[in-house]
Amino acid sequence: MRRRGSQGFTLLEMMVVVAIIGILASLSVTTLSRMQPRLDVMGALDDLSATLSQAQARAQARGGDVWVVFLPTGTGASTREQGGFIVYEDLDRDLDFSALDIGDDGKLASAPEAGDQVLTETWFGHEPFRGRVQLALDAAQVFSLNAPFSGAAAACNFCSNTGGSLRGAIVFQADGEVRLVDGSGLPVANLNAGVVTLSSDSERGALAIAPATGFTRVTRP
Repeated sequence: MRRRGSQGFTLLEMMVVVAIIGILASLSVTTLSRMQPRLDVMGALDDLSATLSQAQARAQARGGDVWVVFLPTGTGASTREQGGFIVYEDLDRDLDFSALDIGDDGKLASAPEAGDQVLTETWFGHEPFRGRVQLALDAAQVFSLNAPFSGAAAACNFCSNTGGSLRGAIVFQADGEVRLVDGSGLPVANLNAGVVTLSSDSERGALAIAPATGFTRVTRP
């Protein structure tokens, strides 16, 4: 009766397998690190798109205005260094936007007006999965949006400098109308879309929203 040969691996075979696993793991880490900026921007754009949808739905359900206030990239070691946005509910629809004082810590310097409240705050650069994202667009990163929002993208094309702070807002109203306002709270005319651009390293993407209808389009990296 023939004896079955011994089953198993030699030390050399095990070393080869371990080396192959190490090479594959190294390639996976390298590939993931290269993809991470793109994934960060895509995730941040999805978050922003969801925030706008929720703001519009809340305005219609509650009968007040919901402001999504954007503060593009600032300077200095502050919470606002990489930009962000605040969702502010104005139930009595009397917000004086130009007087809305937001400090370097990303918080309102004074309490919201009576009946109003800050619903959410998002500041890029300080969240575990959005650490490299900025509400910004470098000159070298200029790109064009797809139809129906054809044109050059910008960090925030409806924002303006007020009191040394670049800001602007998308305002959702109970009747479904959407307004774009500049840093002084004045309506921004002659824009077929409000555009906000998020970037990370060499990757960038944008969200565009049409005034009046609230239709949005995300341009991914």
